[in-house]
Amino acid sequence: KWYMGIAMLVCVQCLQATLGHTQAVFYRRFSDKGTRDQLADEYLFTSHIVSLLMILALWEDISTSARLAFSSPVLCGAIPIPRRLLWMALNNLTQLACIKGVFRLSANFSPLTVNITLSVRKFLSVVLSAVWFGNPWTHLHSVATVMIFGGVFAYSRCPPPPKVEDSKKAD
Repeated sequence: KWYMGIAMLVCVQCLQATLGHTQAVFYRRFSDKGTRDQLADEYLFTSHIVSLLMILALWEDISTSARLAFSSPVLCGAIPIPRRLLWMALNNLTQLACIKGVFRLSANFSPLTVNITLSVRKFLSVVLSAVWFGNPWTHLHSVATVMIFGGVFAYSRCPPPPKVEDSKKAD
């Protein structure tokens, strides 16, 4: 069973790397249009608006889930908000902070740095999940820990790439 999980992680890493390089090209191409943080916000907005079109196919499921969320019991008498709706709103706020941070990170650092950072974040999320839900720590978790942090250490020991003169700045 864990082969499927490893295959999924490898696929996600490849997609993540592709997106990172796409974003790097975007930032280089439009660097004269605004600051990197402004471009990160623009890219974040555009990518999320475009992805809304794809979820139209799931409209039935979304509306069913929304009805269930609105009909859930309230959290407490002092807060007359349905429990599921409140948890969804809190989840969305944390996701917003996370994705905004990722886009800002990708605007200011190389795709490899972003990919390594996100891999460590995913690993820590798995560790937190294992601890939170009381799942056992196996030797495979230990191997993954050594591999992840060994890779981070090796990357941190590499010299930085030489600065490339930007032809626009040279003019």
